[in-house]
Amino acid sequence: MPWIYRYRDLEDNKIKYIGLVYGDNKKDLRKRIKQHKLDIEFCHNNLEHWYLSMKEYEVDVLTPKVVKTKNDAEMLEGHFISVYGTQNYLNKAKSNWGESSYLKDVEFDWIPYTDICPSNDVIETIKSLQKENQQLTREIIDLKKIIKTEKALTDLEKCVGTEDWRRQRQAEGIAKAKARGVYKGRAPMKIDEDKFRIMCQEWVEGKRTATSIQKAFGITGTTFYRWTKEKCC
Repeated sequence: MPWIYRYRDLEDNKIKYIGLVYGDNKKDLRKRIKQHKLDIEFCHNNLEHWYLSMKEYEVDVLTPKVVKTKNDAEMLEGHFISVYGTQNYLNKAKSNWGESSYLKDVEFDWIPYTDICPSNDVIETIKSLQKENQQLTREIIDLKKIIKTEKALTDLEKCVGTEDWRRQRQAEGIAKAKARGVYKGRAPMKIDEDKFRIMCQEWVEGKRTATSIQKAFGITGTTFYRWTKEKCC
């Protein structure tokens, strides 16, 4: 596809060169602009391009959809050379084609070259920002995990705090009841101590399990082992 581009001199804001390059993609346009600015051998063999490389210019590109065929491109290049008077500066070819009467009142859209072909600096900046965004996303995910963990710990602390508070309140209530003389505490469990001693002896001899004794008296393992110390020794 044809690409028509123009160079605007930033010192006096005048258009001083109209260019045309054929290519199927943006690489051909990028290559041509690079030749104007960076390729020393190309510039030295072409006076106008060498001149372009020595000055500060802003490059615009004609909206691609406007230029459809080679004939359109050649005609438009000659038209713009006359419109902008670039034959007085850097354009030598098509300098006598003149302005097209059919295009005299037509307004064309020019796009900044950097919008079509971002510089390597811009591309690298975009890539860097993408990497930073990915890193930030990972950090956010990690932060969410930390927040969830901290929330779980906070909830656990609340539960522990609530239990401690309950026990403290219970102890305070017992102390007040004792002070009034109304606290009796838990009533002691009444059991057949002789029967327990016999079964305990059988447990010691391996004839009975501790679990069977606990079930027989309806007690927990903690109570069973405490009783063995208190009642069987």
